[in-house]
Amino acid sequence: MKFELDTENKTIKLKEEVNLNDFFTKIDDLLGEEWGDYTLIMADKVEYVYKSIPPTYTPPVNPNTDPNNLPNIYC
Repeated sequence: MKFELDTENKTIKLKEEVNLNDFFTKIDDLLGEEWGDYTLIMADKVEYVYKSIPPTYTPPVNPNTDPNNLPNIYC
């Protein structure tokens, strides 16, 4: 279990997913009754977004339509 305890700003930042029972047991051992004054925040997760690849939609081809003159589809 990884978390960051900031006693000046009274915050607890979670670095990963934690089991609540284990987390509260550890926090109660460290802070006692004072843990109620702290704010719990999640660490920022970095998610990669590929902006260079635009989302595309390829409609199914109806056998009755001309493949060289497909209808316009607006999303």
